Amino acid sequence: MREKRTAIDPVSLEILWARLIAISEEQAAMVLRTAFSNILRESHDFTCVVLTPAGDLLAQPYQTLPGFTRCASVVMKHFLERWREWHPDDVAITNDPWLAAGHLHDIAIAVPVFYKGRLVAFSANIAHQADIGGRGYSADANSIFEEGLALPPMKLYRGGEVAQEVLDIIGENVRVPDQVLGDIQAQIGAARLGARRITELLEEAGLGDLEEVSAAVLARSEQAMRAAIARVPDGVYRNEGIMDGF
Repeated sequence: MREKRTAIDPVSLEILWARLIAISEEQAAMVLRTAFSNILRESHDFTCVVLTPAGDLLAQPYQTLPGFTRCASVVMKHFLERWREWHPDDVAITNDPWLAAGHLHDIAIAVPVFYKGRLVAFSANIAHQADIGGRGYSADANSIFEEGLALPPMKLYRGGEVAQEVLDIIGENVRVPDQVLGDIQAQIGAARLGARRITELLEEAGLGDLEEVSAAVLARSEQAMRAAIARVPDGVYRNEGIMDGF
C-alpha cells in the first residue's frame, strides 16, 4: 500500500482532482464535437485521460467508455518503455492490440505535457476507428494479419513536425480515409487541448507540477479499493464470460 504522505489538504485535493476530471471531460467534449465518424459522435467508443509522467491514471471522463481507462495507462507505460525522451508537441500513436486496447480498430494517442521545461503529465486518449482495413470489423479473420493495418508505437509528431508518411499509409489502407484521418486529428486536438488546460491549472494554482496531487489521488484510490475488497465476505466466487470473436 502507498505510504507516501503529502502536504496537500483534503479540500484543495478535491478541488484540483475535480479540475483534472473536468479537463478530461472537456477533451471528450472536443472529440464529440470534431469527430467525423458516428462511432465516436454517437456511440462514444473512446476515452480521454490525464496521466502522471509515469503513466498512472489521474482523471477520466464520465461520458466515455470505461473499459479504455485502464488500457490508456497500460499503453502509456509501453510508450514510456519505448522512448525515454519526450519533447513539447510530440504525439505518440499505436493500435497494437497487445499493448493497447485489444484490437486494431482502437488507436491510442498520447501527448506529453511540459510546464516550465519539465514533463509534468500526459494527455492521452483511445478511440475506435470506423475502419482499419483488412476484412473489416468481422469475426472471419483467422489471424491478426487479416484484421487490418497494424501501427507499432511510433511518433506521429516529433516536436510539432508531422510524419506525413504515416498518415498517408493509414489513409491508403482504410475504406473511409476521411473519417479515420479526421477522427485521428480529433484525437490529437483533444489531447493537445488537455495539455493546455493542465498547464493553465498549474499556473492558476501556483503549482510547479502535479506530484503531490498525483500521490494523494493514487493513495486515496488504493485505500478506497482495498477497503471495498475487504468488505467482500470470504468465499469462492465464480464468473463466466462469453467471447463473440470481435
